[in-house]
Amino acid sequence: MTMSATSHAGAPQSYSRRGSDSKYDVLIPHQGRIRPRRVRLAPFVDNTRAGSVLAYLGIPFAQAPTGLRRWQVPQGPLPSWSTTRASKWQADPHQDFAAMEGMYRGRKNAKTTIQRSEDCLYLNVWVPESETDDHAKRPVMVWIYGGAFTVGNCSRPLHDGARLAHESGCIIVSLTYRVGAMGFLGARSMAKETAGDWPLVSLESLERKPASGPTIEVGAGNWGLWDLVSGLLWVQRFISAFGGNPNKVTAFGESAGSIAIHYLLLSPLTPEGLFHKAILESGVVATLLPRTTQAAQGAFNKLVRSLCPYHLEGDEAAQLEYLRTRVSADEIASCLRPLVGKRPRSEYTPTLQDMGCLPRAREDAGDEGCGVTDQWGPVWDGVFVDRDFVARALEPLPPRSKLRNGRSGVIVGMCADEGTMFNFLIATGQSLVAHQDLFDPGLSTDLGRLYGFDVRESVSSKRNGREKALLDQRAFYTCATYTGDAQFTAPILDYMAAQSSPKNDSMGRDDSVNVYGYLLAHRPSWDMLEALTTVPEMTEEWAAFHTLDIPFVFGLTGRPDLDGHAYVSDMSEYGVDPHDDDGQDAAPLPSASGRSRLNGMTEKEKHLSLYMMRTWTAVAKFPSEAEASSQQLELPDGSTWTCLGSNAQQAGKEQSGVDQIHLLAIGEEPQAPARAKATDSEDPIRIWQTILSQHAFAQQRAGDHVVASLDDRVRFWMHEPITGTASPRHDERGQSGQLRVCRAMQNYYGFLSTPPRFLPWS
Repeated sequence: MTMSATSHAGAPQSYSRRGSDSKYDVLIPHQGRIRPRRVRLAPFVDNTRAGSVLAYLGIPFAQAPTGLRRWQVPQGPLPSWSTTRASKWQADPHQDFAAMEGMYRGRKNAKTTIQRSEDCLYLNVWVPESETDDHAKRPVMVWIYGGAFTVGNCSRPLHDGARLAHESGCIIVSLTYRVGAMGFLGARSMAKETAGDWPLVSLESLERKPASGPTIEVGAGNWGLWDLVSGLLWVQRFISAFGGNPNKVTAFGESAGSIAIHYLLLSPLTPEGLFHKAILESGVVATLLPRTTQAAQGAFNKLVRSLCPYHLEGDEAAQLEYLRTRVSADEIASCLRPLVGKRPRSEYTPTLQDMGCLPRAREDAGDEGCGVTDQWGPVWDGVFVDRDFVARALEPLPPRSKLRNGRSGVIVGMCADEGTMFNFLIATGQSLVAHQDLFDPGLSTDLGRLYGFDVRESVSSKRNGREKALLDQRAFYTCATYTGDAQFTAPILDYMAAQSSPKNDSMGRDDSVNVYGYLLAHRPSWDMLEALTTVPEMTEEWAAFHTLDIPFVFGLTGRPDLDGHAYVSDMSEYGVDPHDDDGQDAAPLPSASGRSRLNGMTEKEKHLSLYMMRTWTAVAKFPSEAEASSQQLELPDGSTWTCLGSNAQQAGKEQSGVDQIHLLAIGEEPQAPARAKATDSEDPIRIWQTILSQHAFAQQRAGDHVVASLDDRVRFWMHEPITGTASPRHDERGQSGQLRVCRAMQNYYGFLSTPPRFLPWS
């Protein structure tokens, strides 16, 4: 069965709204009519305009993945309705509510009004209203949320697409996908199955049941990624009903959302033409490598031993059916909750005495027992994530002719302090010692040498109160730095450096995809933190922390007079019915200069946010593949965004290192704990293009006591093995094309002396 998206020449380019109960209702073929909410927006800053957006919320794009559809690719037929559907926030994926909410402020009454359920495959569409209708199809931006593949949803204020739709003139879509065990549990018995009765894996399947034929192989464990495929197929087929251009779709996401897009970008099973550009915010495949089949099977085996009746022993098909139909999602979550977690992230962890209940999962562990951790994410199933996937993810992006998606350009970026939010419990020297007890001893020694802090030696000596406070602060930032390096900074910068290498002669410049880099290095103001987060005192210490880009990209200021609509869960408070609103006098919106002083983004931060929204808009409006190679990507200030590798090609270099990465710098502050150079408070936040070595981020070296350079830290994690485990003089691809042996992969997979490799279901 073909997996490619078909041409849109024969599909309807728009669907008339005439004849419906309201001129704002949209008829979605094969589904029904939906009525939006109108969201009115005040001017964002001076010289911007007020306006309104139509929000079509809670559109189902597949059958509920419950019962026998649990741990299956999304299934058809498309859900339909006979009367006009009202827009509302639908259920979020099943997950722990407290973990889901995190530090950012949530919607009022979200705990009681927005369910967390397996029935979660819904999407939202924001359409900007315009006084003039030029009949031009709008570019489309599809948002994929993060949350470590464990939590996340579309209903949070942080992901409200109204402001971005208004400022960009693009249609904004947000997709829900399954997380945790519901989205990424795999097993041998699942891999043996077909794709279900009506798999939504092609454009054709959205309209009719697939004809009987060869079995569709979809692998096992990557259900959340298949959710994204099905949602993007829905966008391709139906976004024209909302005035969107299906031939100009940009997928953008943060953290796990960014990683997921990178997986879709490189997978051989992703249907062709789902998205044309990609924006990867704080995440690439190497940030979270695919889990081995052994790890996935180990977690599944724990469920079988704990929840399945004894008489089903040995019958894998019956056990799978039992877990699908007789066990609740809450029971599954409770069973798997004891699985240990650690930072930097790891698929396996040494089995200590108190971890005896954990499933044994590795066949080559030798004398050292290993247990599966609570890490969730894509599975190296050999199908969606094929055998050579990881090697491909570490190399320069394939040529345009070999890519199925993202051929018109890819953006890769990160925040300056990616690790600070992940180790807030590591606040003392003693807690850092306990943290490192779960590491390979050789890795702990290596960390002390590179990051200039032997924590065991430091906590063993007596100190007065002030000395202990300084030691604890140093422990916090040391852990933040190496955690951020291992998970984000090193993989992302290493990937940027790979794209910065001169293109293969065999590829040719006309066949290469332009890749652009950025760095967000602004430390948010206290007013912004107090308005948007529940823990401003803590987040202030985090500097330019992971996820900071999201409020800037979505224009979420935290100001009630600007975006107060984004904080309510009751749809009667989220905007108004546009049919009832027509001809009525709306409440006057405050001008940008006439508002009272409230907590939220400062004026400088709002201008930074507007710049980022306009930059993402420039990417979304950039010409499609046929025109992209002959045009340059223009930034809001009129300059041309230099793509990675351009400076190396111009200089005739064979390869550009991390220090030579050319990127768009958004803010100029160094990593925490170093303080930024004091500047005039009236000066705007600086945004400019630079070589990484010339930015304070690279010059800081991760703390006052650390001697390692940024280039050394990237090499430490991505190109060198743990001392004493493998020869440092190995070939990066090893023998017979094997993967490199490096600390990031050893720490994640647990392979200490052999390269990580694909392990088929056994």
